[in-house]
Amino acid sequence: MEPSRSATTIAKVRCYHVIKIDGYSKTLNSHGDRPVFSSSPFRAGGHSWHVSYRPMGSPHYPENTEFISIYLVLDDITEEPVMAEVAFTLLNRDGTPAKKTCAINVNNFSVRAFVGYEKFIKREELETSEFLKDDSFAIRVHVLIIREAPYVTVPPPDLHQHLGHLLASKEDADVEIEVGGERFPAHRLVLAARSPVFMAQLFGSMKVPDTTKVIRVHDMEPRVFDALLTFMYTDAWPEHLQEEGDEPAIAQHLLVAADRYGLQRLKLMCEDRLCNRVTAASVTTVLALAELHCCDRLKEACFEFLLRSSTTMLVLESQELEFLAQSCPTVLIELARILKLKLRFSCGSNSGTVVPSLVSPRTLARLSRDRLRLPRHLHRRPLPGHSRQPHRSRTTAQVLLKDGNQFETPRSAAAASDASSKFCKPVNAVILAGMLVVSCLFSR
Repeated sequence: MEPSRSATTIAKVRCYHVIKIDGYSKTLNSHGDRPVFSSSPFRAGGHSWHVSYRPMGSPHYPENTEFISIYLVLDDITEEPVMAEVAFTLLNRDGTPAKKTCAINVNNFSVRAFVGYEKFIKREELETSEFLKDDSFAIRVHVLIIREAPYVTVPPPDLHQHLGHLLASKEDADVEIEVGGERFPAHRLVLAARSPVFMAQLFGSMKVPDTTKVIRVHDMEPRVFDALLTFMYTDAWPEHLQEEGDEPAIAQHLLVAADRYGLQRLKLMCEDRLCNRVTAASVTTVLALAELHCCDRLKEACFEFLLRSSTTMLVLESQELEFLAQSCPTVLIELARILKLKLRFSCGSNSGTVVPSLVSPRTLARLSRDRLRLPRHLHRRPLPGHSRQPHRSRTTAQVLLKDGNQFETPRSAAAASDASSKFCKPVNAVILAGMLVVSCLFSR
């Protein structure tokens, strides 16, 4: 009978890590008869390891007290043991490996198991060698991880590419979205699967008649909806936005559109990009946008930008303050408290002399967000002559932002904006700025 045959594919991953022992003499005088030191963890072959250094030898071998012991330890918890070869090499003063190398054949590592040498080198030999310099020496740990390679290499998912081609080809499109006079062919099932708003419009309570194959979207630019549609099909940030050069401005509109259609992932992507692109020209607009659309991290980034500015009030010009007072007055209250907090951290408690602040702007912004914000019942307290505003809902209404563009925001935010504008119209922005400064300087 002919013997059966089988083949195994082996994959090998080579990694090395250098550890440096500083203060060699101090390690000998440490507490305990057999001191043990562990290196910082490092990654090799997809696993976490560390090196155990024992200058007085291993306690399990009393006869080896004249030697230095060194071991490689696996930190990860694995279902199966990890097969690896290990080699320890002393390094010369110039960092090149010495001839003295201690190699270990393949071993099966389990969690917290260690493999190494009880007699790596005699201390007397090390102390008289050129490896020890300025009371320090270095060892390179070479790890060769051996594992079975998969029989079949599975490629990464490419569904987003196929859906992107479907959008570009417009094949079998069964609905059109009209935005600003432009029409975008799309597929009902894709739109409904990606957005709860489109689900309601196409198949739910807001369903349009089957004879209507055109859905009109108001208060949105065509290029913003084009980016929104691209994300819905590909689940990725639209690449063409980076080529146009005005990505931060588009990201503001796209954040509003994502919130409008319930695309939380896209909303967070916009928030992340805006956090890294806050400027003096856009900080007030972005701050109002973050407040109206519940983007706490973006608001924190705006506060951090203002705190990093040496002349915060110069950034907030009179028109900027008036815009914030009309759109979201509670932001000014938070800003005043942050400035007061910054002053407390940067001034001496008794002498009043200014000292360098040890608290970062990000920490101050987070303190304001987490601890200094007004209680919710105070935010909802009706102003004199105004009724209590309803709880925030997911219906939409228009709020005119500073640059004249129409953004779609929650109706309750728009109602609050209308109420605050009626309340704040008599308040001059310059007086409001003075109130902020006085509050920061004298309310300690």
